[in-house]
Amino acid sequence: MTEIKKSILINATVSKVFEFASNYQKWPEFFVGISDIRPITTITSDTGARFLYKVQLMGLKMTVGSEF
Repeated sequence: MTEIKKSILINATVSKVFEFASNYQKWPEFFVGISDIRPITTITSDTGARFLYKVQLMGLKMTVGSEF
């Protein structure tokens, strides 16, 4: 089985990285192929927050969801 690995060094504290990554409005900056993100709960940054968004995978665009 082929395995591909990639690593990067982020020069920031864990709390800063978490603050950035947990902000759904910033997801398109680091998730390739994601768009049209919208929260479907009033909670947007804690346990129970739910989102719908579009992703482009292998030429197909589909709507998916996530819950924290």
